Amino acid sequence: VALSLPATLYVVLDNVRALAGQVEGQAQVSLFLKMDVDERAQRALATRIGRRDDVVKVDVVTREQALAEFRAQSGFGEVLESIEGNPLPGVLVVQPASVAVAQQVREALAKELQVDIAQLDSGWLQKLAAMLAIGERLAQALGAAFALAVLLVVVNTIRLAIESRREEILVVKLVGATDAFVRRP
Repeated sequence: VALSLPATLYVVLDNVRALAGQVEGQAQVSLFLKMDVDERAQRALATRIGRRDDVVKVDVVTREQALAEFRAQSGFGEVLESIEGNPLPGVLVVQPASVAVAQQVREALAKELQVDIAQLDSGWLQKLAAMLAIGERLAQALGAAFALAVLLVVVNTIRLAIESRREEILVVKLVGATDAFVRRP
């Protein structure tokens, strides 16, 4: 039981790591555009970004779509009615070809004139990787501690068995038994 607990933890971590590997390709770069960028310019920029080799897909969220979504999900519909105009910028959601190039894509797209903020949405992947590393170290530490405990229990059991048969071993040795004969039982 003591050795199965760290093994089970390691199997769980391995399964989570495999699941994270499937999700890992979903890192996204959100490009918040400047307020003066109209929908036509936003779609032109999305088309230009979509032609890049290191980009898989670009989704366009117009200012009106962002406002409608915010109104539906936030519950601040009345507050939004009292504000003149639309305070939300247009957004381009860019999916890089891989997580490895996501940071380079973010840096390159942040230099575009129409982009106000470029944000890499993979912080949670980095936190998950850190938690998996901690879990793996914990599983290794528990495995080492439990293995040491099992070893000490076995050594102590053998020592107690020898101590309980001490007189019998002495008598058998006096009769002429070899060490191999004494160790066999």
